[in-house]
Amino acid sequence: GFRCSRLCYPHKRGTGNRTRYQGVDIINKKIKGAEFFKTAFFIPFITPAVVVAIIWSRIFDPNIGFINTILGPDLKWLYDTRLAMPVLIFISAWKLIGYNVVLFLTGLASLNKNIYEAANIDGANGYQTLILITLPLLKPMIFFVTLVTAITSFQAFDLVYMLTNGGPQNSTSVMVYSVYKYAFEYFDIGKSCAIAYLLFIIIFIMILFQNKIKKIISDKKQA
Repeated sequence: GFRCSRLCYPHKRGTGNRTRYQGVDIINKKIKGAEFFKTAFFIPFITPAVVVAIIWSRIFDPNIGFINTILGPDLKWLYDTRLAMPVLIFISAWKLIGYNVVLFLTGLASLNKNIYEAANIDGANGYQTLILITLPLLKPMIFFVTLVTAITSFQAFDLVYMLTNGGPQNSTSVMVYSVYKYAFEYFDIGKSCAIAYLLFIIIFIMILFQNKIKKIISDKKQA
């Protein structure tokens, strides 16, 4: 369970945050169709997990799925020990993208526009503005989004339960699903509680680490 949770998080953090920021950069600008993109990004987050699981189970179905219609019938996706976890990571990142887009939009809206005007006067291009101004100013929000994404990945349960039941061969048995399985299938309450306590300790350490990093950044700004 712990291995799968650790596997899930870095992928979601790496691909998810880059995709989210690019999406935010698009919909934060005053361009035609921005409201459509805002809605499109947020719909997956408010869609119930049951509906998401049903939709994606049909898409990745090895017999009638849309993906196999394009790529061929040889890929088993959710029934393959090598592919099941990457598919769950992709679906989880897709579902969470709307929430993180809203957080980034909130962070972007709070930035001082005078800084961008000064950078424009100094001749800074879009890339320089992004690297030297936007990202440093968004560091607190980036750390917060990273923490929330990490905690959410460790708490993954609903999609695992509905799409794979921890399979195939326990390849997607994440920590929260293991807590459920040992408690309500094997009736091993002791082991279930032990995993739950371990999950709490991991999340608690992550929060402490995030607060420490945030304090270091704050001290550098004051210096």
